Amino acid sequence: MIRILLNTIVLCSCFIFNGQNVNHLLLEKTFNAPYEISSACTYNNQIIIASEKCGKIFTIDPNTGRTVATETIPFLIDKDKKGKSNAIEGISIYKNYYFLVEEKESNQIIVLDRDTKKKLEIKYTHKFGFPPNIGNKNGLEGIEIDISSNMIYVICEGKKQNHSDLYRIKIEKIEDNTVYLNPLKPIKLKKASYLRYCALALDDKGDLLLLRSTEGSYFIDKITKKELTQNLKLEITATEVIKLSKYVNDKTGNLETNLEGLSYLNGYAIIVSDNKQTDNCEVSNNGKTGKGTMFMRIELGSIPK
Repeated sequence: MIRILLNTIVLCSCFIFNGQNVNHLLLEKTFNAPYEISSACTYNNQIIIASEKCGKIFTIDPNTGRTVATETIPFLIDKDKKGKSNAIEGISIYKNYYFLVEEKESNQIIVLDRDTKKKLEIKYTHKFGFPPNIGNKNGLEGIEIDISSNMIYVICEGKKQNHSDLYRIKIEKIEDNTVYLNPLKPIKLKKASYLRYCALALDDKGDLLLLRSTEGSYFIDKITKKELTQNLKLEITATEVIKLSKYVNDKTGNLETNLEGLSYLNGYAIIVSDNKQTDNCEVSNNGKTGKGTMFMRIELGSIPK
């Protein structure tokens, strides 16, 4: 009994910074393994996070940091003919399906049935394909779905460029294990710097939040719902709303601060880090677990309208 209780203890560092409530929740030691958490989304008031290459999807209680459920997706572990596994960089849930983006070389959307874990076929209403991830600069880095409009948003990182492409794709229907998608013209998204975009999430107003980062410098940008849905402009400049770097404060040195995932829940941005370990999916090369995954909540009450 003592052992069980010790394993479920979760520490929380909470503080107020410039009027904003910031919480750092310590995840279980499981996340010291090299799962490289690359993405996050919100579902049923819980946070879903995905491993980049280990084929695992975790459900996290946003109030305690405890792991509620763990799924293994065999398809995501499979390697291609070149011996490379999938590189999952974004996750969203639509009805009973996982929508994932994969950035290896092909840049693609993957849709999985959440019950059977089987991959669905994707058919586009007209000829369409994401540009290849040449030089690892244009990988797909996040996906979000507006359930009310059946609209998918996918962000291309645009590493070392002054803009990123924001793709809008309409879900027409899902039937007979096939997803029918209607791609609209992408939006050229101008950035305040050459930092890459690595995640996105819709807030409760329908505004799109974007995580812009490089290691050590982190920002949240915003595109309003009006800009996304009412303007016909295909070029938008995102508004910087929070400088995150000052909130990413791991005094212990035991957490990786390479922020990669973003979701939104009840007025808070939920941000997770990729712990950058690329060896096997359970323990690091020296047989010990490495740095842990950061799980941070930041209240967005001061974001300008």
